[in-house]
Amino acid sequence: MAGQARRNLWRQPSLVIHKPKGVQKKKGGGKVSTFGIFSPAVEVAKAVLGEKDLDYLRGEGIKLHSTVITGFTGLEQTKYFGRTVFDRADKDGNGTLDLTELREFMKSCGFYWQDSDEKTLATMGKMDKDGNQLIDFAEFMETGPTIFRQNLIKLAKKNGDKLGFLV
Repeated sequence: MAGQARRNLWRQPSLVIHKPKGVQKKKGGGKVSTFGIFSPAVEVAKAVLGEKDLDYLRGEGIKLHSTVITGFTGLEQTKYFGRTVFDRADKDGNGTLDLTELREFMKSCGFYWQDSDEKTLATMGKMDKDGNQLIDFAEFMETGPTIFRQNLIKLAKKNGDKLGFLV
């Protein structure tokens, strides 16, 4: 009987495994999730576990991933890599990051939503403690890890959606 139940699982109309990549699917509460390469596996897991248990499992995975990101951007790693990262962002080598350098650095990290002056100015405002429209190394070390962690978590969510984990 268990084998029959598994075979019938694939015939359930709630499983949508034929949608092309990139097609959007409505999710509860009006959210729209992207149908990606992992969506069929997520739909099977949802049918087997139930939506409530899948949401719990997904939440635990997201917490674990956020913990890894937090560790990666923690104080010890920042002390070790901070100068190298700052120097790579400081394209003109003058010891500060201006708006253009900050935007290009953020985009090079994959934070493509930082592509406008408006978004980059908001980030600059969080990092530029003395208000001179430049980020020096001390400001970078004080605020950079938090900004980087927040943007890495945002990137992970966007990538998870693109891959179909959030259907």
